[in-house]
Amino acid sequence: MKTRHLSTFVLIALSFLFFTSRLSAQEGPISTATRIVESEGRPLWEAGLAGFGGYLADYPGADEGRARGFPIPYFIYRGEVFRAGEGGIVRGRYKASETLEFDLSFDASLSSDSDKNILRRGMPDLDFLGEIGPQVIWRAWKAQDRSLSVNLPMRAVLSFGSGAVRSQGFVFNPRVTYRDRAFIGGNTLSIGLGAILASENLMDYFYQVSPRFARPGRPAFDASGGYLGTEVSLNLSRVVTPRLRAFAGTQIGIFSGATNRGSTLLARDVNWNFAAGFAWGIWESDRRAGD
Repeated sequence: MKTRHLSTFVLIALSFLFFTSRLSAQEGPISTATRIVESEGRPLWEAGLAGFGGYLADYPGADEGRARGFPIPYFIYRGEVFRAGEGGIVRGRYKASETLEFDLSFDASLSSDSDKNILRRGMPDLDFLGEIGPQVIWRAWKAQDRSLSVNLPMRAVLSFGSGAVRSQGFVFNPRVTYRDRAFIGGNTLSIGLGAILASENLMDYFYQVSPRFARPGRPAFDASGGYLGTEVSLNLSRVVTPRLRAFAGTQIGIFSGATNRGSTLLARDVNWNFAAGFAWGIWESDRRAGD
């Protein structure tokens, strides 16, 4: 990860985004960590240290990836309406009914050094991406510790690098998530399936090859907006002690039939991401969420 381009704002954002809903155009370790934290019965607020290590593709459809990992401080506030650090940096929830909810959705993806990727060598680096936008949540089914939900988020994408913030278009990521909070000895199992639809700006960011960057084996390519791919995730988390939670997970990105399959930068039909980590709550309130 090329941390030289991360500003203080981005580092602070990372500490919150550790508990957001996804990572990048594929659900990855930061989103996997999200599944550790459940609101019911948890402290109204808590702060602590989290960390992960794993293997991540350089970008969706990349033929290379690398091991990454780092510790992240975090803060969570679990108010009935106002929330921070859990499901978003800051968000306000509006419950239209017991099954329908509206709120803000956040996302992030780590930066990637193009010189370390053979297919992108000589091209601009991929900067840290942040995403924000509204989402509809339909809690389709619930039975004791098991549930099925449908998320419909639409987010604007911003890149942070070289001291500038730039718009990179929009992404729509409808997905279905099944969660079992009593899986084999008290673990929490989460299985997700979702499609990724992106605007032309974001597709250009990942897959376009301008004529000035064309070379043998990497012809010029004009990317188009549309279907980016499908994601499948499997995450497992466990409460080790009242203040220590651990997680492990994998995410599969499937790019067969993607709109920009003609780009040499979209080199793989399938990406596998793996991660494991922990969240250690150091300080917390006596008051519980929902009290």
